Amino acid sequence: MFKIKKLLQSFFIIFTTILLTLTLDFFIGDYIFKNIIKPNDLKKNVTHSVYHHELKKNLNKPTWYNNVFKHQICTDIYGFKTSCRGNKRDMKRI
Repeated sequence: MFKIKKLLQSFFIIFTTILLTLTLDFFIGDYIFKNIIKPNDLKKNVTHSVYHHELKKNLNKPTWYNNVFKHQICTDIYGFKTSCRGNKRDMKRI
């Protein structure tokens, strides 16, 4: 009898914890994600009429990769990704 009572008590604690976590995630998860976790993630894509999206032109901004590490992304005057080292922004168009 003691083991059954202990098992039911453990089940109740686990169930309550999971239910509370899911409830908080449902109601305030989006707010936490947008305002606390990713406030500095800058938009680097723009819409395109033919393709799904393209990179912004003349971009030199830090960005997050899979929410794991931050890296610098640079593009040229055409929106192609380039190296950030010694990147000239006043290149002549061909």
